[in-house]
Amino acid sequence: MSEETQPAIITTVDKDAATHNLEKELGKRPEKETLERVNILKTNLPEGFQSDASQHRMEKKKQEVQAGLQSRPDKEDLERKNILHQTGPAQYQAKAEALAMEKKKKDVKEGLENRPEKEDLHSKHILHANVPADQAARADELKLKVTQSSLKRNLEQRPPPEEVQSKISETS
Repeated sequence: MSEETQPAIITTVDKDAATHNLEKELGKRPEKETLERVNILKTNLPEGFQSDASQHRMEKKKQEVQAGLQSRPDKEDLERKNILHQTGPAQYQAKAEALAMEKKKKDVKEGLENRPEKEDLHSKHILHANVPADQAARADELKLKVTQSSLKRNLEQRPPPEEVQSKISETS
């Protein structure tokens, strides 16, 4: 027999290597769901059902897009949140932005000028002089507890309503 017609002799080692390579490559292969999702693999449906399924997917995507378009904020909201700037000639827009910045600066300056003095805040017990914040909070907590216990004690000592009624009727 000539070399061309001789059957190829496959050894056990070659079979094992081929099997190993095949298993390795099959392990790298994407899952069926992934291939379907990226439209590489179509589902095994009859022709009529397959076109219906693709139409259904297309309709579903259209509905999702429509829902997204309906729920997006309008132009005024985006301008108010400073996401979208008002459109117009560039020179006017730049001037409007500069004026808006000046207004903000003016508002901050006025706010700082009109804020109360430290002494006023101390007298109103809003700010505590030279006391760390945790100690001031603890002091406020203790004052509140003292007030609550005093109120509770006063409520317990007051006379019942019948006694007050009888005293009122005696004096009348």
